[in-house]
Amino acid sequence: MLLAAILAIVCPRQACAGGGPENVFVVVNASSWASLTVANHFIQVRNIPANNVLYLNWNGGFESTDAETFRREILIPALETAEKRGIYRQIDYIVYSSDFPYAINLTKDFADAPKLPAQASPSASINSATYLWNLLFLKTPLMMDFSINHYMRGFVKQREGHPKFDRRPPDPVHGFRSWYGWGNQGELLEAGGQPYMLSTMLAVTSGRGNSVEEAVGYLKRSAGADGTRPPGTIYFTSTSNIRSKEREDEFPAVIAALDKLGVRGQTISTSMPQGASDVAGLLSGAEDFSWAATRSTIVPGAICDNLTSFGGIMVENSSQTPLTEFLRYGAAGSAGTVIEPYLIANKFASANIFVYYASGCTLAESYYQAVWAPTQLLIVGDALCRPWANIPQVAVSGVEPGATVSSTVELKPQARLPRGGEIGHFELFVDGRRAGRVNPGETLTWDTTTDHDGYHELRVVAVESGPIASQGRAVIPVTVDNQGHRATMTTQPSGKVRWGQTLTVDLKAPGMKQIYVLNNGRLLGQVTGEQGQVKLNPAVLGLGPVGLQAVAVSGTAYRDRVTPAPVEITVEPPAPLPAVTPPRGELVPGLLLRLANNRIVPIQTTADPGWLGVAGVGANEPFIFQGYFDVDDTEVHQFQLWHNGSVKLQVDGKTLYNVNDGKYQPRYIPVNLAKGLHRLTVSGRSGVGSKLRILFGGPGSVSLNGQRFRHPKGS
Repeated sequence: MLLAAILAIVCPRQACAGGGPENVFVVVNASSWASLTVANHFIQVRNIPANNVLYLNWNGGFESTDAETFRREILIPALETAEKRGIYRQIDYIVYSSDFPYAINLTKDFADAPKLPAQASPSASINSATYLWNLLFLKTPLMMDFSINHYMRGFVKQREGHPKFDRRPPDPVHGFRSWYGWGNQGELLEAGGQPYMLSTMLAVTSGRGNSVEEAVGYLKRSAGADGTRPPGTIYFTSTSNIRSKEREDEFPAVIAALDKLGVRGQTISTSMPQGASDVAGLLSGAEDFSWAATRSTIVPGAICDNLTSFGGIMVENSSQTPLTEFLRYGAAGSAGTVIEPYLIANKFASANIFVYYASGCTLAESYYQAVWAPTQLLIVGDALCRPWANIPQVAVSGVEPGATVSSTVELKPQARLPRGGEIGHFELFVDGRRAGRVNPGETLTWDTTTDHDGYHELRVVAVESGPIASQGRAVIPVTVDNQGHRATMTTQPSGKVRWGQTLTVDLKAPGMKQIYVLNNGRLLGQVTGEQGQVKLNPAVLGLGPVGLQAVAVSGTAYRDRVTPAPVEITVEPPAPLPAVTPPRGELVPGLLLRLANNRIVPIQTTADPGWLGVAGVGANEPFIFQGYFDVDDTEVHQFQLWHNGSVKLQVDGKTLYNVNDGKYQPRYIPVNLAKGLHRLTVSGRSGVGSKLRILFGGPGSVSLNGQRFRHPKGS
């Protein structure tokens, strides 16, 4: 089994480096327009290689799933795909786009183990179930141990078996590689030890999450913050709230360490900074807050971390302010627990997180060096953000971008570090796969005769000497011509396409037998012969920047193929539906449901999926309900729908969804709406149990209710 081979992989401890786009594997829910759109923008701003993306048709919802389902349908496919593509050994991060379950239920995994205490409730976040991947496969309750993270820096046990730990100034910072093995005292071992896999969610766009537009905004801000050493202050709140007190004894040593790094830290006595224009980071402890009310500004690249019980619980109607509040206002990342943490500080980031971040580590490295027990901690944001990194500036001689090459190519890399220091080594990646490594002053070589003709992307990565190993890169597109094979790909329309249009891909590859059209490894269509067209519905691509690739083949050998240059397309939503004229009379809270007997029932909540049955809709009976709603800004909103039987969903008379045989799986239905009033109409015939779950949002998504929807009085 391929997974067994993955688990057995041991890399030489001196051979690899991580921390850049070539070391990230992006997992996308192809069933969700939001997941596709968030990933499209992250792939572009972070320059993720096409080979480093996996699309899964996940229909298990976005709230929680059990560990076995997570392993079987999400994590194992990710690991096995990376191995099949020849990149597993270079992957240090697995990041998830939106609309995957943020919480993983471990109860069945521990069925034969002694009962765990309440403080160790068997739940994990999706990112930490990934971080602790080998323990997840072992199905061991060790996952819930309060000191399970040996990559953690700056804590020491008080006594054996006690859940509390003394804090101390931060240990020497250390960058991360997935093949590193860590000992029980946090030491990097020459062999053996505990390996991990860094992970975050890029966004949560359902429940108490952000809008897609907000997610795209903070991911762009975060990428732009790299290496900028942002001016500003890292704030540490010290109040009478027990949530704040849990970490305040760390503040003096951390502020002193930050000062040595040239970064300002400040303790404040309010629960949030007030009127501050320079929030470069925040460590707080408050159950509820409104960032807008603080009149403060978050600097690009900032981590904002708030200790409270339910900050990572993203289902609607949960109490306490969720982590997404910080992201809404531009933070690069934030975190919160997915289940009651019982105020165990080990489950949250220590203040040391900012020392690691200000030393040049990425956001994900900084978080996982600062949390002893990360299992229940949901981390959302840009895993690669590194505002204080000393990023190498790379120049390469030997080949020019856009050149046509053949035989053996010799590349002579050079690099400098803006703030001084030495380059440890250089690495060569061909089409996203690591293909070579040399020391400074040496030459990288690439034998193009072992590869196929056509377009290829070379990346020369300089890696800083030292434990953090910051990276910089030069990207060089070239065309290989050893056998005379040619291929072209063009699109109509070119440049931009809207949902609702047809995107036509024209392909030519003389002498080839088959041509495949791909989107980051995902097959979109194919033609037989040396030329033809593939017609695509742009909705399958999501919104935003999309890269299309193609490969033409004439035989079974790797060299019996040719790749044209990729094509970049920007997918745009259709024109927004204009606001409707308000109906006569007063609009009052709620929706109006018409039953099969024409009786009208006002509806104030649909939170229970059985609400149709409660309202009087029997099995296999027709229904129709309607309500008006306002949107505050012109942007793409979404409905999310689970149903048996048939459902037709219309907004302002336009049909967005019409399915006769629902399987009670989530369906994600985007709609571009102009600011103002709109009318929702949903009709259909109930299925088994008369179950219908329907959410609406942007940001996030919540069940339809009388707070958001209204109907004409007296109807």
